[in-house]
Amino acid sequence: MVLSTTELNRVITYVYAKLSTELTIANRNNELEEYLSKIGCKDCMANHNTCYLAHSAKILVIGDMSIDDRSVKKIAKKCGIKPNRIEIINDYEKLTNLNFEKYRNNMNYSDIIVGPTPHKAKGIGGYSSVISMMEHNPEEYPKLVKAKTTTGKLKLTATSFEAALRQTQQYLDNIN
Repeated sequence: MVLSTTELNRVITYVYAKLSTELTIANRNNELEEYLSKIGCKDCMANHNTCYLAHSAKILVIGDMSIDDRSVKKIAKKCGIKPNRIEIINDYEKLTNLNFEKYRNNMNYSDIIVGPTPHKAKGIGGYSSVISMMEHNPEEYPKLVKAKTTTGKLKLTATSFEAALRQTQQYLDNIN
């Protein structure tokens, strides 16, 4: 059956209202993921923690860096992100002693940009690395963005940092 434009618009309006109500109820009941899966739309939902304080959240940058802190702040400013919203931890000793549990469900961080990091760190449980832990529990952590070179190597260079920064929730929210 082919509908007229008027009739199709009426059906679309009805279906949209019904879906909107069902989505709202599923979200309130913490069943949104199951509902989206049921209607074949699970891929439309972010697989990382999207709840952060938009006016003050920071982007954590961790790992061995080929650029200095000043350059990082300059690149952030170029991308429209306030330099004071970037927190850098690039010291190997600090990284191995940093307890990553403090970033779990933490609304003070929107994103974590990661370069090469030590495999062992506090608060990663039985996981082999910080990246592995965050990839296995994405809904509990800020969005994980890997800083990679054009060849795919995990490395924090000026170019890979800028590319990673442009994938962060903060950058994407600013341009939308």
